[in-house]
Amino acid sequence: MTITVSDFVSDSDSDSARLPALLTARLNALASAPYCDADTAGVAGLAAETVRYLGNAVPRDGVTAPATVAAVTADLSLLASRLPALVSVLGGWLMYESAAGRLDDDHGRPPAELAAEIVSASSDACQSARELARALNALTGLTESLHAAGANEASGTAA
Repeated sequence: MTITVSDFVSDSDSDSARLPALLTARLNALASAPYCDADTAGVAGLAAETVRYLGNAVPRDGVTAPATVAAVTADLSLLASRLPALVSVLGGWLMYESAAGRLDDDHGRPPAELAAEIVSASSDACQSARELARALNALTGLTESLHAAGANEASGTAA
């Protein structure tokens, strides 16, 4: 099953506010579908494009309230906290396939050297993702109590 744009958007999906919920629902539906390389790579590309979208949205009125920053950083922290498990299974797959002799290396590295490099790179990626998750979680904590200046006075709440 290959993912196409039409799997996510139809003519009736003109309300862009519904698009994130639609994408989430479609991805959840894919979780029980048969998996294939094209979908796996496509969804990873979608994750990368999502981060690009967020970077473009913020300076273009995509964030107008501090609560949005807290929500975005909380979700990004969750994403980062899930990366070590993904990196581990990717590294494990590479190790298994290499040990079984099903992988060749364009650089001619011996299997033992390749295995050591895979373990090292996977370990570094997992540690970096854990640190990113921790930092994003700290940022979320710092932003959760923020509000627009004067918002407490307008609602009659003491600061």
